[in-house]
Amino acid sequence: MNKREYRKITADARRIVGRKYGFRQNSYINFKESQAYFFCLNFLNNEVKLTVKPMYADDLWWDIWDAAENKKEPLSLRGTGAYSLPGQILSSYEISETTEADELSNQYEHIFQEADFIISNFLEENPDADIFYPNETNMEYDPDRLLYLISLIHNGREDEALEIIKEARDNKHMCMFQSGLFSDSYTYIRKWCNQSDLSQKLRHWLRKHFISTNASNNNRRNRISDIRKDKNKRKRKPIVLRLSGWIYFILFAPIIYYIIYWGYDLHQRTLYEIPWWGWIIAELLFLILLFFRTHNKESVFETAHKFVLFITLGLILSIIPIGVSICLFDGLNNWFAKSEPSNAPAMVIDKRFQKFRLRSGYITRYINTVHFIDEDKTIKIDNLKLYNMPMHKEIMITYRHGLFGFDIFDNACYIPEDIDNDQ
Repeated sequence: MNKREYRKITADARRIVGRKYGFRQNSYINFKESQAYFFCLNFLNNEVKLTVKPMYADDLWWDIWDAAENKKEPLSLRGTGAYSLPGQILSSYEISETTEADELSNQYEHIFQEADFIISNFLEENPDADIFYPNETNMEYDPDRLLYLISLIHNGREDEALEIIKEARDNKHMCMFQSGLFSDSYTYIRKWCNQSDLSQKLRHWLRKHFISTNASNNNRRNRISDIRKDKNKRKRKPIVLRLSGWIYFILFAPIIYYIIYWGYDLHQRTLYEIPWWGWIIAELLFLILLFFRTHNKESVFETAHKFVLFITLGLILSIIPIGVSICLFDGLNNWFAKSEPSNAPAMVIDKRFQKFRLRSGYITRYINTVHFIDEDKTIKIDNLKLYNMPMHKEIMITYRHGLFGFDIFDNACYIPEDIDNDQ
């Protein structure tokens, strides 16, 4: 019997026994997920190791390492992937080579039965994966202490993680994972911990304090009997704080919509116009920032394909932050105006009627080109009242000087010629 035939026999026997205890199999590992932990039996040569790590560990590490696409891969990648985190060793076993089917099955039966017992004891002692910290004296192979660093970051202890990295740098430690000539795993972790991206920190804070994860739900279901016995256990969050992320988006989307619409209405009363190229440049800057913050280590083709998707989605999504920014700018400019209303003679010299098709209907813009006579300047104002006034006739424009130097349109007045003649 050659090595290939022997490996097939052992793999088949291991798969049959492993299924009895809820383990799945891939290559040289058997694994299963339980209560937000990833348990893995690693069969290499004649030695078997049972390891454990929280499910969030690899997800967070792949986010930090710019490899978030790994989260879409099969669960076995957490045990066999090149950039998956090592786990804490719970037990080790020895297995002897044999071609006897019964003896081989008995060995695997003993290993899986013992592993199942150890896993049950471990879950009783560590029911909450979110607050699990690995025992670093019993790690599989983790010279960079990545699993412990990820646990610190997950629990909001970034300062301690940065202190550990600083100490390792001072000791000239060389990381196992390298990226290019000057970056390694510590470089990515420091960048993640020191990031100033407000949305990322807000998302992390909401996930930690309000949005219930699957891990927490599984833990609560498994500990329901303990909670009944001990009323001092952590209480379940109200249902309004346990909604999914898309529910919050649906709730806040109308608010964002009305803020932008309010800003659009306010912008009509501001005596300046954002040129079309300003919108394009702002959206492209947002698009580039979004792309370089989320791109992964991929081939040129995959990167180009993703960039096309970013063009189609990023240009649309960027309208929201840009629109909100303009709302805030116009609001402050209007509320804290630096002067009282004043009048200035002017005349409408051109009119342009525009329609913008939206999902809910039409938004009509009445663009009027107005020339201020005394100041000898021409501006564009979006206003229906001006649109109904005759062109090339002198009118009075009432406006104020805004906080940021942009004038605010308040009113327009026109006196017909027949009234002037009667007077």
